[in-house]
Amino acid sequence: MTQPYRPGPGATSPAALARAVEHLHAHPQTPVAVTELAQVAGVTPRALRYAFRTHHGTTPLGYHRQVRLDAAHRDLLTADPPRATPSPRSPPAGASPAPDVSPATSGGATAAPRPSP
Repeated sequence: MTQPYRPGPGATSPAALARAVEHLHAHPQTPVAVTELAQVAGVTPRALRYAFRTHHGTTPLGYHRQVRLDAAHRDLLTADPPRATPSPRSPPAGASPAPDVSPATSGGATAAPRPSP
């Protein structure tokens, strides 16, 4: 006698994955944590990560990054050309300005950086 198929404990339904993807597309500029996204989808964070890896070839946050990049690309394509290029001193939207780390403002330290381990 055969048993009917029952998904394992980490299984994610296509509807749950679709809820997570829809949430990411609906809120591309909102920072999101995997735990929050898993709650939206109704699954565990581990199951959500596995589903994204299996069906999209990336993590939930990697997918969100691509959604954000796609949205930024669309915005640039539809923007007013003279304003589409940011000035050299303005940070991208939503980013903090880069700190000034020139020797004149950092106390004059001119030592070479240490190699990473």
